[in-house]
Amino acid sequence: MSQHTGLKATSFTERGTRHLSHFTTVVIFSAKIITKHDRNEAQQYSKKEDYENCYNDAKHALELDETLINAAILGGEAATKCGKFQGAHSIFSIGLKQNKKDENLIRGLQKLQRAIVDSYDTEDTSEQGYNAVDLCTQSPYPGDDQLLNLEKEILDRRHDIREVPKLPKKEIDPDLRQRAAQAAMAGHKCMIAGKFSEALESFSYAVDIETDNIILRRLRAEVYFINQDPVSAMKDLMHIQKPERSADAWKLGGKLLMEFKLPVLAEFWLRKASEMVKGKDEETAICFQKVRAHRLYDPLTKDMPITVDFTMYGKAIFAVKDIKAGDIVFSDAPMVTTPYVTEDKKQVVKGCNHCGTSLMTARDYFQEKLDNMDATAKEVVENNWPVTKPVVCSECKLVTYCSNICKNTAWERHHELLCPARSKATKKLYDIDQNKGWGTDVDGTWKELWSGHFSIYILAKIWANIAADVKLWMKQDGKDVPEMIHWAKAKAPFRKFIAFGVGSAAKEMPYVLKVMNDIFRDCGDGIKMDITEQELNGRYYQAACNLQIYSDPVTPYHKFYDNLSNFNPEDPKALSILKYLVDKIPSASFAGMFPLHACLNHSCVNNVEVSDGEANGVPGVSVRAKADIKEGEELTTTYIDTTMPRRLRRAWMYKSFNFWCQCPRCQFEGDDAYSCTNCKKRAGDTPFKGCGKCHRAWYCSSECQKINWKEGHKLVCGVAHSKADYS
Repeated sequence: MSQHTGLKATSFTERGTRHLSHFTTVVIFSAKIITKHDRNEAQQYSKKEDYENCYNDAKHALELDETLINAAILGGEAATKCGKFQGAHSIFSIGLKQNKKDENLIRGLQKLQRAIVDSYDTEDTSEQGYNAVDLCTQSPYPGDDQLLNLEKEILDRRHDIREVPKLPKKEIDPDLRQRAAQAAMAGHKCMIAGKFSEALESFSYAVDIETDNIILRRLRAEVYFINQDPVSAMKDLMHIQKPERSADAWKLGGKLLMEFKLPVLAEFWLRKASEMVKGKDEETAICFQKVRAHRLYDPLTKDMPITVDFTMYGKAIFAVKDIKAGDIVFSDAPMVTTPYVTEDKKQVVKGCNHCGTSLMTARDYFQEKLDNMDATAKEVVENNWPVTKPVVCSECKLVTYCSNICKNTAWERHHELLCPARSKATKKLYDIDQNKGWGTDVDGTWKELWSGHFSIYILAKIWANIAADVKLWMKQDGKDVPEMIHWAKAKAPFRKFIAFGVGSAAKEMPYVLKVMNDIFRDCGDGIKMDITEQELNGRYYQAACNLQIYSDPVTPYHKFYDNLSNFNPEDPKALSILKYLVDKIPSASFAGMFPLHACLNHSCVNNVEVSDGEANGVPGVSVRAKADIKEGEELTTTYIDTTMPRRLRRAWMYKSFNFWCQCPRCQFEGDDAYSCTNCKKRAGDTPFKGCGKCHRAWYCSSECQKINWKEGHKLVCGVAHSKADYS
């Protein structure tokens, strides 16, 4: 089992699906207006060792013109020197798209790898940069008070279990009390010895004498629990009055209620236990999150071969039955989504701003070839390319949808609040997004106002959806002013997404905080939302940890191709179009937050891969088994390109996701030929011999090789790597 994170899981690409890397800190510096002199400005910054400004200017220059290889070299080197490793990789990649053989770019990438590895060598590799349970709240959900009473009734009706009123204390003969004490001691010894039937007899004898002894009741309840008699165990705990229950009693009750499948009541008991120990009992905290995970996700995984559970590393997905390689395990639809503009501008087409449906035209696909086609080929395109009828917002004329249904739904859910025609603030939001985060600050300076590696609209749409739900429930309840319950219910769906990060996005991007507050201070119908620094930071890291890039799996091109398959292969019309078809299909890319997909954890020997898919009738993601998965086995994806060497791979994982990977591949592969992969013995001047199959492990002796092979190397040796796009 891999060491993994409960943070947003990234994914491998089958076709166009990419995950947005999680940057743990954001540093914003002022940048000047980028002109044709940007390369010279960047060079000056580099001489002054002002690496941050050099990187920012070079990055913006490349956004305007990707052919500026010198800007890629300077910006990549500057990002490396100031520790922005993901940024450095991204900017070097832009340059390599222009010239894969450029020696300066290659040297820059090599320096980047050395910098990452050097940082790895200085870290304590046993460290995990977060505690999963600390990232999860135990606060009740809206309506839990009513559900709590309902579950109490169920417990009473189905199992005859209820709170027992305190009985008057009765006098006990000293001799009987002595016998009860002796029986209790005997029961305790039996428990230690694992003789639970005998322990139950001893404790039952003692309880019959001292019916109001809370210690005896708890001990017997524990034995009943071990003997798989939850009803008797719970009845004993109910004899203990609430003020007298210990943390152990509350915890045991929570575990028992988990078995009764009464999640709200189980959470109540476990929350009481946590409060008594002030959160210092990790087992109690994990038990609570296990209850909550099943409560939230069991309805989503119904009829699926998976379940969502909670481990010491966070949420995780496990198989509930055997799954065969190649099977689609599940598909997932986004809770919130927004268009994602790729760096390759030629490959961008329009898609529905609400559901993500591709609106690709024949022009988008064929581009200039459409003008040079012969008459027969043009006729084939005109008659067989699906007709797309984009619908634009009637107010701003800027946002596009696939239908009036999507247009109207989007208006109700978020666009009414965010339409660029609504106010100066919403137009500013739109402009910042279109300019990839750049805009004019309050002092008139052109600078990077938003540095998130995802669209600023994701945060705005989360808040707009919350506001829309508040309006809905407020009106349903006949209220003129929203109540706390309305806000809590509206925010509850987004509590599925765990967030972790360091640094303050709000402090680094103050203009964004101002724009958001300008937009949401009046949401209509008397509703206003105060976007605090804490709120902005929380939503920012929710997006950074959980966003997934995806595209419509069935585009107008695919439908066009299906139409061509109806032609007779010998038909001249079919033959006329073949020479114009190209493999690279432009896509309408979107970034979305997917509730189930977000539970996938990382392993460098992942057993599932994520691709574009369809869920609930709209574009989403599909998770397919890469290998056979047995019942009870965890499903894992990969957050990074696992073809990287182990040392570089683990260092990258720690820098990006705050944990050191302990998956089988990381455990049974080595760093280099000068350290034995099995016993860690250091080589002298002569390197050790490596595994002849994978060349990823080295041994000081044949004995060490045999041991490592048996313990786990045979499981990972030669297993195909996944090249996730983590740029």
